[in-house]
Amino acid sequence: MHHKAQAEIMWAQQRVDLTSACWRTGFPLRYNPAANASVMHKSGEDMIPIQEVDIYSDNGIKISAHVVVPNPQNAISGAEAVIYDPTFNALYSAYHTMGQHTDPQAAFKAIIEFSKKYIEKSNGKVTRINNPCNTEFVDSQAQQDVVDTLSLGLTVEVNAL
Repeated sequence: MHHKAQAEIMWAQQRVDLTSACWRTGFPLRYNPAANASVMHKSGEDMIPIQEVDIYSDNGIKISAHVVVPNPQNAISGAEAVIYDPTFNALYSAYHTMGQHTDPQAAFKAIIEFSKKYIEKSNGKVTRINNPCNTEFVDSQAQQDVVDTLSLGLTVEVNAL
């Protein structure tokens, strides 16, 4: 197995483990570039705040995306996603970045637009959007406004099972 694939598997497993930890503790996730892994926030230095958003489809595609805010005082935000598409590859996920944005709301909008296009390209439909660890940067109403603008016909969830 290639080192990159092994690293992606390890990252995905760490993310799953930490997302589960977020459910147990209620702490928002932070990204630690030194450790190359998301960690629970307990107010530490060198932690980059993220907001996780999970997007589900009716054809088995799941996208776990992050609004990344390296410096909350600056507002510049990144958008990234890990895409699990069983029709493309049943064993591995793919990582995709969506660039730098002026604020977290713009990053969230880029995530939802990308997800909608990706899922529709596979003849699917977005069926669910959930924020598994609260809404640190983009509140549920702002998210709902984006969803309504894109005519997705669903309600944004927060901390849903």
